[in-house]
Amino acid sequence: MATIPARHLTVEEYLDIDRSSERPSEFHDGEMFPIEAAAINHGRIQGNVYAAMRQRFANTDCEAFLSSLRVEIPSFKRYTYPDLMVSCGKLELGDKHRDTLLNPIVLFEILSPSTAGYDRGEKLFLYQSIASLREYILISQDQVLIERYRRQNDRQWLYEAISSIDAELTLDSAGCAVPLREIYANTEIAPSAAQSFR
Repeated sequence: MATIPARHLTVEEYLDIDRSSERPSEFHDGEMFPIEAAAINHGRIQGNVYAAMRQRFANTDCEAFLSSLRVEIPSFKRYTYPDLMVSCGKLELGDKHRDTLLNPIVLFEILSPSTAGYDRGEKLFLYQSIASLREYILISQDQVLIERYRRQNDRQWLYEAISSIDAELTLDSAGCAVPLREIYANTEIAPSAAQSFR
């Protein structure tokens, strides 16, 4: 006996459900996927980066946003909630609800064991299709390691791994830099993990 396939949601149905839900969900190929609860290191790193961005963007046209704002990936009709994002210049927001950012220049994901493969793989591919995006930052929450992808003039992406606690994360597109010591402040990373990644 044939099974009846599950009905996929339209974008409009997803947005209606997501806006009325207590827990946000990402949208992929007609299905909703609830966002996982964050671990302590995740929350501290997210707060550290957000505070650093807010401080450095004072008196500039750049602004940082936490994961309460979703981003649209128009080429694939997908919606995600990056852990942090940066936009510079005039904000482009979707529809009257103004809760979907259309023109991020930097997206951050803080890696967890269950999402690291997706964040480094399919999500990287999806994010690279966003015309405004210039940098994609992956931050490990269990060792000192930041991976940065930068769009080049020829539309290629340059990869860089930053693994020294004494280094800085430089955001060329937003004109600022943040020491890794500031990003990892007050986290539970063991001292032995705060060494160069090999």
